[in-house]
Amino acid sequence: MSEAVQNTAIERFRQSRRMARYLSHAVLLEEGGISVFVRSAMVMLSVGFIALVAWAATTQIKETATTFGQVMPTGAVNKIQHLEGGIISEIMVRDGDLVEKDQVLMRLKPEASQAELSQAETKLASLRLEAERYRALAESREPDFTLLIDRYPELAKNQQEIYRIKTDLDSSQREILEVQIKERNAELAQLQQQEATLRRSVDLLNQEVTMRRSLYEQGLNSKVLFLNIQRELNEAQGNLSGVVAEMARARETIAEANLRQNELEHSQREEALSELGRLGGEIAQADEALRKLKDRVARLEIRAPSKGYIKGLQFTTIGGVIAPAQVVMELVPTDEALVAETRISTEDIGHVHLGQPVTVKVSAFDYIRYGSISGELVSISASTFVDEEGRPYYKGRVALDSDRVGEGARAQPIIPGMTVQADIQTGERTLLQYLLKPVYVSLDQAFSER
Repeated sequence: MSEAVQNTAIERFRQSRRMARYLSHAVLLEEGGISVFVRSAMVMLSVGFIALVAWAATTQIKETATTFGQVMPTGAVNKIQHLEGGIISEIMVRDGDLVEKDQVLMRLKPEASQAELSQAETKLASLRLEAERYRALAESREPDFTLLIDRYPELAKNQQEIYRIKTDLDSSQREILEVQIKERNAELAQLQQQEATLRRSVDLLNQEVTMRRSLYEQGLNSKVLFLNIQRELNEAQGNLSGVVAEMARARETIAEANLRQNELEHSQREEALSELGRLGGEIAQADEALRKLKDRVARLEIRAPSKGYIKGLQFTTIGGVIAPAQVVMELVPTDEALVAETRISTEDIGHVHLGQPVTVKVSAFDYIRYGSISGELVSISASTFVDEEGRPYYKGRVALDSDRVGEGARAQPIIPGMTVQADIQTGERTLLQYLLKPVYVSLDQAFSER
């Protein structure tokens, strides 16, 4: 029994010695070259970690609010309407066509408008010819119809004939008055001769009466002879008074004839001026009506108000009826500065403000190949709008620094309607802040929960 115990003890001693040798080898290995390598690796890892943290703490990353929208002109899209409406006779464009300013887009049938225009032009010409006739009468000259006689010979001929009849009638009236005046002047001249003769007779008879009175008073002449000569004197004086009265009536008749002659001339001039005034108003009205009709005829050709692209063409067939003031198509201008109109989410609106730089990527052109367009946020709507899915958003406008995307020969023009992604730079933060954000959020939520 003791020998078995002794053998067991010896075996345990041998195991203990082997374990001690193994442990001594491990200690030797730990204190040898491997421990230096480990320490160096740990130092390098520590330095690298510290450098990485320092780099992450100093490296700035741009924060952006990503929005989507489309390119729009600065001004509003032009709604092309027709004031009076009409029947379409010709359509020159299709949706998407690029048109120049004043290019004809559509024509309407002109029959009714052309007839009204012709009538209005004829009426205005007639009024102007009539006005020229009265102007010539007022200025005592021949009318000048040269401006209209080639186009309206019949109207000019009629007015010339009316002018001739009027002047002939006026001339006849003046001639009648002139004849009356001449006759009265001749009568007056004859009466003046009679007056002179009678005055001489009266003077002689007065002398003879004086002589015969003296002789009669001296008894050298009979009373009968004295009374006879007195009677002759009275008769001569009566005849003289009658001639003087007739002369007065002749002068009055001449004055009346002259007055009628002057009144005739004045009345003719006043009538002509009055008619000119009336015709001036009618000409103004006819001219305005003609101008409106010309505008209406001009509007039979629907033209582009500016250079741009056709959009939303409402009619595609000849003979279609356009209602008054109906929109027939829209025109997206291209000669105005372009902006990107984007939708800003309500989550981003608190970080967005005017003047922030924007990077605009046009969906039609590969970003890797063509790059982007820089811009600036220049407008934010005062309130929200709702999209097709019922989600609210704000409208933002980005002024673009260029109307082309890409550089050099690869540059491509952008046009209204192209969709874009607009990244609005809302600020900057370090990479470390970005990496630690989930930790901050978790800690904040952890310490705020009940």
